[in-house]
Amino acid sequence: MTMDELKPKQSAFIRSVGGTGALRHHLLDMGLRPKTEVTLQKIAPMGDPVQIELR
Repeated sequence: MTMDELKPKQSAFIRSVGGTGALRHHLLDMGLRPKTEVTLQKIAPMGDPVQIELR
């Protein structure tokens, strides 16, 4: 499952972080790391942006 498949209020654990270079580094800096639980809080009407909660 990827994060775009989550429904609002649904949680999952990050298994891996994709991307390369600066993008991957930025995601890791924001706390999106393997074994971290994420909960999708909100999706904007057009689908972007999304709000997630990290635990």
